[in-house]
Amino acid sequence: MKKIIAALMSLTIALSCAITPITVYGEKSYSSYGVTRFDESTQVKVKISYDELYGEAFKVLDIVNKERAANGLSPLKMDKGLLDTAMYRAAETSLYFDHVRPNGDMCYAANRKMRGENIAAGQTDAEIVMKSWMNSSGHKANILYSSYTSVGIGCVEVNGTKYWVQCFGDTAADTEVQASSYSSKVSESAEIVDLVENISLIISGNTDIKQGESTQLEVWTRNPGFTWVGTCFDPSCLTFTSSNPSVLTVAADGTISGVSGGKATVTVYIGGNTSTAVSVDVTVTGTPTKDDSSSSSSGSSTSGGNSSSGSSSDSSSSNSGNNSSSGSNNGGSTTVTKKSLSKGKITCGSTYAFTGKQIKPSVTVKVGSTKLKKNKDYTVKYSNNKKVGTATITVTGKGKYTGKLTKTFKINPAKQKIQKLTAKKKAFYIDYVQKNSATGYEIQYAKNSKFSKAKTVKVTKKKTDKKTISKLSGKKKYWVRVRSYTIVKGKKYTGAWSPVKTVTTKK
Repeated sequence: MKKIIAALMSLTIALSCAITPITVYGEKSYSSYGVTRFDESTQVKVKISYDELYGEAFKVLDIVNKERAANGLSPLKMDKGLLDTAMYRAAETSLYFDHVRPNGDMCYAANRKMRGENIAAGQTDAEIVMKSWMNSSGHKANILYSSYTSVGIGCVEVNGTKYWVQCFGDTAADTEVQASSYSSKVSESAEIVDLVENISLIISGNTDIKQGESTQLEVWTRNPGFTWVGTCFDPSCLTFTSSNPSVLTVAADGTISGVSGGKATVTVYIGGNTSTAVSVDVTVTGTPTKDDSSSSSSGSSTSGGNSSSGSSSDSSSSNSGNNSSSGSNNGGSTTVTKKSLSKGKITCGSTYAFTGKQIKPSVTVKVGSTKLKKNKDYTVKYSNNKKVGTATITVTGKGKYTGKLTKTFKINPAKQKIQKLTAKKKAFYIDYVQKNSATGYEIQYAKNSKFSKAKTVKVTKKKTDKKTISKLSGKKKYWVRVRSYTIVKGKKYTGAWSPVKTVTTKK
């Protein structure tokens, strides 16, 4: 993204390199800062885990107020809202280190009370980060700015690296909080909206395994601001696939299991966005899967003088003859009881976005605490999994297992995008994307970012992708978003809301 270079209140912005923080002052428009809004249709939602270090945050506050007292300034109060925002912003900077947020918004969108922000990464404690900031004229100016009265300080540790944020306010703290109200360290996780252009996935883990062996792959991304640090994603925001399940299966949490000797490619991408995909080749050492013609199938009967050893171990067939397989009980017959899938459970995602292609979610199948192996213990089929509606997954027992399990998931219309939003006299004009998967559209607008008391305009013609919303207040700011919907057999399926845009109507 484009770095911010601007001046406000006669203060100079200090640009950072590597781990030195950046400072932004005041609140201005995107165009004023020279920042271009990014293509919001490329947004994805990622989940990360981190530790919130409140002990370090309040140590920073103590040092800030000592510096202010030495300069004859009143102390800053820790505002609960700004504190929460600063912790979240610190997590955001682990993905994209900038005063522009990972989703392309300015940092001020995180909290309307913010009037300034300092950020830093890599410093190991409160004393070191404050020394870093105080040795920078821009950051020092923020810390010692006389109009600031409240602050939120964030410190999070993500995969061994600390990220620091100060969010300054010029109004009194709505709710002042003390260190005694917080544990020193709190484990947390959060979903963060990011732009695809900021994310480059990296797969790490053992890619040479043995047949019957399992190991978990991890997926990381490099922060574009650094070359030396990365962030690991929670598997719940990722989709894993295997190019050859007969050689290698991959579970929803990234656990790969060797089924037979050979090679397979594991591909991972964020949610349903295949444009983020990255792949790794995995080698499985073991016996390759034999052709079906070389072994007896489940339920068949084998006879003769030399039936293969163990041919009845995974079937309910009986074997007879002079030299029957092991387990045939000296020429008699043996029946192996299969386990039923009736009490099993299928785990996978519940909703996916329409892509125009068949959607085949990876599944995890368990019977009790036993995790079953695909193509050894069960097979998977998908139906109605291309168009918007309700799709079905059917798992059929194989080998030791019998019976079937089914699970449904929803395919919703694709996420919308606002292409153009133009102010008019007491009205605005909106141009959004026409979706082939849609029956109609819903345009929602409100006078606040939380969309409380929002109004919704329904467009029932799927080929209508433009609309003028009139009879509004003049010179008033509106928050606007749009989504597609599709009616299937009388049931309504709604897509994700587009990223929000704002417009100020003309008088």
